[in-house]
Amino acid sequence: MKKSVENLTQYIRNTIITSPLLGVTVALCCGIITSARLDGELSFNSAPLIIGTVLLGLTIVLDITIRWSKPLFFILFAITGYILAAIALPPKSNITADTKVEVIATLKSDFEQNKRWKRATIEVVAAKDSASKQWIASNFGAHLHIDTSKHQNNIRIGDTIAFNSRFREFSSDYGTFRRTMALKGIEGEFYAYNYHIIGEVDSSKISLRQRITSFRTDCAEQIYKIDTLRPDLTATMSAMTIGDKSKLPRQTISDYRNSGVAHLLAISGLHIGIIVVLLNILFSTFKLWYGVGRVVYSILIIAGLWIYAFFVGMPPSVERAVIMFSLYQLATLLHRSGTSINILCAAAIIILITNPLSLFEVGFQLSFTAMIGISTLYRPLALLYKTENWLVRGIWSALCVTIAAQVTVLPLVVFHFGTLPWAGALFNVLVWVATPIIVLSTLLYLITTLRFIGIIGVWATALQNDVFAAVGSQPWAVIRDINLPLWILILIYLVEFILITFFRERSEHRSRIAVASETQKIRS
Repeated sequence: MKKSVENLTQYIRNTIITSPLLGVTVALCCGIITSARLDGELSFNSAPLIIGTVLLGLTIVLDITIRWSKPLFFILFAITGYILAAIALPPKSNITADTKVEVIATLKSDFEQNKRWKRATIEVVAAKDSASKQWIASNFGAHLHIDTSKHQNNIRIGDTIAFNSRFREFSSDYGTFRRTMALKGIEGEFYAYNYHIIGEVDSSKISLRQRITSFRTDCAEQIYKIDTLRPDLTATMSAMTIGDKSKLPRQTISDYRNSGVAHLLAISGLHIGIIVVLLNILFSTFKLWYGVGRVVYSILIIAGLWIYAFFVGMPPSVERAVIMFSLYQLATLLHRSGTSINILCAAAIIILITNPLSLFEVGFQLSFTAMIGISTLYRPLALLYKTENWLVRGIWSALCVTIAAQVTVLPLVVFHFGTLPWAGALFNVLVWVATPIIVLSTLLYLITTLRFIGIIGVWATALQNDVFAAVGSQPWAVIRDINLPLWILILIYLVEFILITFFRERSEHRSRIAVASETQKIRS
């Protein structure tokens, strides 16, 4: 027992030494959390962040002890995180809830259809209370709902509109949704039956982000034309490929969520991996060039990934995946090596410096938690079974990735959403077959406009949707109404940390013995 503890301790020490950015990341997170909690509004129920700060704060202490690092270095990053978060905290609403107001606002996003109503994001410029009759300057975000049964929507992004409505704050019952909206500066919502445009946007002043959004909307409309008789399938293809979920049916969302694969409906690291494969096929010939071939290849791959990331709106999961691959590609180009945890920490530092409030987003937490699981647990799982059959090896590899991610993500999912979609661990293997076909065929259709290519994507989407609809309708597919207390969540992650670390140490120990045995056979 004593020897096992010593081996475990030594393994932790080696992990910290080979991942010097871990302490820096923790210090930055501590500063951001402190700033948000002192603000009093964004703290919410940030228990997972507090847990992470406490656990990884211990890492800082070990890092300082093992490497004799200067504490002032970490304090500097903690102060940096504090200042960045304080600057990024969104402005608060100065309108009293449930009061009727006249509002002047600017449209910031396209409208998304939701049966009778369409919803978009606006930035409130000024508001006049119906009682005081005085205009109050404002600067906060909100959702605007327009009744489509009354009139057709003709507002463009950047237009200034005026309307009368009551301001409604998001109910605390919304939980995660309310917290996510507050992080984006969206304080509540308006329901407007009538409106009028008081200022149209100058086409020459439309921002690049707005132009990209408009282009993405045009691409979505092109995808919807593949099969007009089954709009639920083309809407799924649009969501999985270009991130447009404006016409995604609620039933489809429910089926995917109950099946534990709701992440497929948002662009994530899996989709980025598919794009990498496509770009590698397109640009692999550049590696054959003498001299600068590999440099040109790396630049084209990185550029292609960033163009796609901006096109789909740069969600946190995509940002993380693109930054990680870019760092890995640069390290390969410069003949440098680095641990996956170190690269993951570098990606986190870049994201948090550019947008420190990303730390509080559930998508950010789930994305990095999944990557931590894959980085630490995939290789030991993959070594448990070896085969020369490429098909079996591929299925086993996909299953190991799924298990590694699910083990670390599920406790956080239960804590945030109160549900345990355990069936996803069983059916995620289907994702590795259908999703690449859907994404690649849809992208190729957009590039070539050849309808038969799009039909391939429709066929794969129909198969995938049917499977997840059948699974999602089963009562056993998801366990609901789970109240996971904070102390249990802490205990789960402590146990997982110890077990994963011990499992990795034992796996590497067996690998060293196997290598030594093979070496001895060769020598003899």
